Amino acid sequence: MVNNYSAWGIDPKKFPANGTIKAKIAFILRYGILAPSTHNSQPWDIKFIADNKIQIIIKNEKKLPFADPSGRGLAISIGTFLQNIILASRALQVECSSYRYSSAKSSLTIEFQAKPKATTNGDAVLDAIVARCSNKRAYTSAPIPDSILTATSKLAIQNNATITYIKGDKDLNAIADLYQASALRFARSNGFIKELKAWMRPNKTSHYDGMPGFVLGLNSLQDRIGRILLGRVQSFNDLTAKKYHPLIKHGPILGVLCTRADNHQAWLSAGIAYEDAAVHFASKGVSTTLLAAIIEDKNGRNSLAKKLGTKLYPQIFFRAGYPYYVGQHTPRKPLEVCIIEE
Repeated sequence: MVNNYSAWGIDPKKFPANGTIKAKIAFILRYGILAPSTHNSQPWDIKFIADNKIQIIIKNEKKLPFADPSGRGLAISIGTFLQNIILASRALQVECSSYRYSSAKSSLTIEFQAKPKATTNGDAVLDAIVARCSNKRAYTSAPIPDSILTATSKLAIQNNATITYIKGDKDLNAIADLYQASALRFARSNGFIKELKAWMRPNKTSHYDGMPGFVLGLNSLQDRIGRILLGRVQSFNDLTAKKYHPLIKHGPILGVLCTRADNHQAWLSAGIAYEDAAVHFASKGVSTTLLAAIIEDKNGRNSLAKKLGTKLYPQIFFRAGYPYYVGQHTPRKPLEVCIIEE
């Protein structure tokens, strides 16, 4: 029987502290594959090209022509993957000494070296990587302490990005209106709906990828009905797009991650910065989820930048808050499936 959730069951005590550098890297990669990706597409394969060096092969066939025509989401997904590896390396007696990203070659090469000891809060970081999940359900109205927001803003700056936080009823409602306009434009695109349905999964899916209905807070019956109606009934498409308005409106906080440039390297940096912040949020019990429609819709993205009063490029839009319900993990390909043998 397929166990498409086994990747989440990492026991850090099984880290081969006395093993080879290759064995240590292989263990660290188990944290890398837990990274979020567009539609949970997991667009990566992994190949060892030396005992201390790996190549991440970016699977361009996982790029979404309608949801991600520029490839921004694909590059961001690789950035989140890379950041999980960087964080886990620091926690486990290994250092990610360098990496080289090539969008032209669709690859990311990462080199490692051993270090004498792990970081002091390593266990907490590893736990937070595993705890993080995209929780699209409602959050409580409890405010997130400024100390957490300040810490995540500093992490973004360290990763060549910025995060602007939005709160307050007036601003939240205005952003909710902007997001809904973008979401409705996608909901009325037959190509987008067809693409979205291809990545939707039943709650009890045996797939290693894609989005089960519970991600959207749907029970098994709601999920089954939704997958039947989506794309067949336009009013249902519109209703699905509109469901995010109250979630955004009631925050309690929204984040917009921006970069100075708008190219593949900037998108990779955005993914690194987001995952760094998301793992920190998770370590404090705060849920996050990305909402891409307003970024991938040109009109929505321009309106968002204008609302923020920035000349920077918005790359990631997300919600953050304390959840009413603990989020559920989505399926993952086991590491063994991701690794390509020579």
